This record gives sequence, structure tokens and C-alpha cells, in this order.
Amino acid sequence: MKKIFILFAILLLTSYSFGGGKGDGGSTTPKYKEVKLTVTYYWQETSYFCGMACMQMYLDYLFTKKDYYWDYWNRKRTPTQQELWNKNVGGAMANFPSTLNYYLNFAGYGNSYTKYYIFYGDNSQLNTQKSLIDNSEVCIVGFGKTYYGSDHAVLMIGYEIKSDSSSVSDIRTIYYHDPWHGAEKYISPSKWKDYTIINDGYGTYRMSVAKAGF
Repeated sequence: MKKIFILFAILLLTSYSFGGGKGDGGSTTPKYKEVKLTVTYYWQETSYFCGMACMQMYLDYLFTKKDYYWDYWNRKRTPTQQELWNKNVGGAMANFPSTLNYYLNFAGYGNSYTKYYIFYGDNSQLNTQKSLIDNSEVCIVGFGKTYYGSDHAVLMIGYEIKSDSSSVSDIRTIYYHDPWHGAEKYISPSKWKDYTIINDGYGTYRMSVAKAGF
């Protein structure tokens, strides 16, 4: 009987040590995975060229996916920020798609490949952005509020999410290239939502520029 009691005590202690007892309730720490694209980083050349730098990163990434750079005026390169500014007629984000599509045509992309998105719901933008990243597409995002000002643009390149989930509610980190502050910055979804919101005379919304169809 004494041997049976000792054996039972050993089994009981073993179950507690492996997380099955009351000590931790059997809980485990959630595991997370990164979904991040490899995108060449460009600094903005002046205080108002953030959108131009984002367009450079966007084009460079898509050109690289095609395994060659577009050949414009017999020069294989990404357009300069000044060229993008001149073609875009300023920095208006709504004009980005026509500018990007102009250059993308040289690399064999469709003439309506890129679209300007406006989002009104809190999660609608992030759902679209996650779908884009999942399909190896980058996304230019307008910042209405930042830690240093407003009217800024960044390039979303990835996110971190619970390993067993595909819901945006389980994203805990968003990765982006900031033309002013540096490459591979990261932010929480709550701050991302706060920084991307735009308040003007037309209402409250969020803006993105990315591949059409998402």
C-alpha cells in the first residue's frame, strides 16, 4: 500500500509540473508569427516628399517581383522623387494611382493596377491591408496624426499575428517603412488606427493606395 501511495504522489506532482494542475490553470503563452515583405527602403529627400519616397518603395518592390526594372528613356531605374512629384502634380494622395500606373505600365502591369482606397470603418482598412500583405502586396498608408505632425505617408510591409489565427483582432504589431523616421518601424494596431485617421471638412476616414481588387 505504501508503494502505491508513493507512485500516486509522483504522478500527481508530474501532472502539476507539466501545466495540468492548479498552479497555472493549464494555460500557455500565445505564439505569434510574422508576415513581413522584403522591401527596399528609401528616405524622403525633403520634408514634403514622404509620398514620393513611398511611391519609390512601392514601384521598386513591384519591379523586383517582375525580375527586372522598367526601361524608361533607356535607363533601368526607379524614378526619382522629383520626377514622381512632377508627374503627380504635387503630393495629393488621390493622384498616386495614376502616377504609379504610368510607371508600372513600363514593367508590364495593367494600366489600372493601383487604386486609391477610402475607409470609414475602424477595421475595414486593416482587413484590406492584411489581405494585401497576405498576397505579397505592399500598401501606401496616409497618416492623419503622428508623433511629430500630420499629413504623412508610410509604406505598410507586414504584421505580427497569433500563429493559429487569421483575424485582424489577433494582430499585435504592424510593420512599416517610414520615409522620415526609418525602415521597419513597428506599432500597435490601436496606435495604427489612431494615426491613420483623417479628420477634415469631408468627414472622418482613412486612406490607402495599393493594388486594386482587395
